Amino acid sequence: MLLQIRHTGKSENGQPLFVIVNGRKQTETPVPIASPWEIMIGTQSLRQGLQWYLEKYLELPIDNFRKRAEEVLTALSQWGQDCVKALFSEEHARCWYRDEQKERFTNLQLEIVSDDAEVLSWPWEVLESRDNGLLALECHIERRLEKIGDACSISKKLPQEQLNILYIIARPYGDHDIGFQTLARPLIDFVNKGGWPVHIDVLRPPTFDKLRAVLKENPDFYHIVHFDGHGGFDDNYSASGGYMDPHAKQAKYTGQSGKLVFEKDDTKYSPDEIPAAMLGELLRKHSIPVMVLNACQSAMHTSDPFASVAVSLLRAGIRGVVAMSYSLWVRGAEVFVPEFYKSLFKAGDLATAMQAGRREMFNNQMRNTFSGQVPFHDWMVPVLYQQEAEGILPKLDPGERHKSGLPSEMQELGDYGFIGVIAPSKSRNKPAGILIRGMEG
Repeated sequence: MLLQIRHTGKSENGQPLFVIVNGRKQTETPVPIASPWEIMIGTQSLRQGLQWYLEKYLELPIDNFRKRAEEVLTALSQWGQDCVKALFSEEHARCWYRDEQKERFTNLQLEIVSDDAEVLSWPWEVLESRDNGLLALECHIERRLEKIGDACSISKKLPQEQLNILYIIARPYGDHDIGFQTLARPLIDFVNKGGWPVHIDVLRPPTFDKLRAVLKENPDFYHIVHFDGHGGFDDNYSASGGYMDPHAKQAKYTGQSGKLVFEKDDTKYSPDEIPAAMLGELLRKHSIPVMVLNACQSAMHTSDPFASVAVSLLRAGIRGVVAMSYSLWVRGAEVFVPEFYKSLFKAGDLATAMQAGRREMFNNQMRNTFSGQVPFHDWMVPVLYQQEAEGILPKLDPGERHKSGLPSEMQELGDYGFIGVIAPSKSRNKPAGILIRGMEG
């Protein structure tokens, strides 16, 4: 059963209103849901507390910090329970919920539908029933926009016997770059060990011009473009500043604040900020159906509903976008990636793969820290934006080993810190090794 949690407006006191939609039926009276970001935990908001918990807590999980983490998780759980109680209190919604409850929610798909950036940024993955626990572990949860054009068409020439991924690892700030996570290593390990018919190319050099050239040279080839690097927003665009200079026609994207940071094709670590709408237009032109964003702030929003990279790409016509709402630590990625891609390869369905990866993270919560193992709830970090679900990716079966495009010099990662405090070698004429700079945390 597909149930939409549809945002319809605001109440007199400013709270967002929602209805539950089931096909052509919907609940009659919109219900108000309080924003989780307005919840205070001491002197900090839940938004601040959640970011601290997911990105900093493991650095020092002791004493008062452990108590603070428990307070954040308790507030988050309470909000999730309050949402479910409010959303499914009306008679029709309650009946739909009970029907799915009888089937243990195995066929339930929840879509969060809104054009409001704040609403899309809420941690909907923590929706929780007092009787049935976390819904995200049992059903599909995805976000989508309500007012949007058609998704890009799927080329009939895309290979169906194997899955092709173009991997972009951008480190534009050299030795001063911050500690980014990368999902490359666990993905490559999983593909190679399982013998999956998956081809992975690494974009060398990681520039926007090179991306355009590679997509032009390989039409109807790539199913997924995976970006690992900086992302974010900038509301102060100008036709003469920043990334508005290097690319023709870029002025047309003035005012679009979602961006990804590629590298410039020079001998320095130079950033090249590309509007997400411009990237989305390129991917749409070449009928790329899916993008995976392993980028800082790639799923976070400002007041503009199309401000984030993920939403900007969706608006441009990309069918599905997998994004990390917060930084993902090494162990979390090692747990999530194999299960996510194994399910994706088998089912060819992003929502199914997200649920599988999330459940695996929930079932393997223990994380190593300097003070020993502690439980850690990072299963809520991966989020899915999707406009079209059918027929995007091929279903695969494991077989003989397949060689990936990742340089063999990729070293073993430790168990601490965010994944991949790394920088590609700056040799532009040959495949470069990946140098491990160290681990953060």
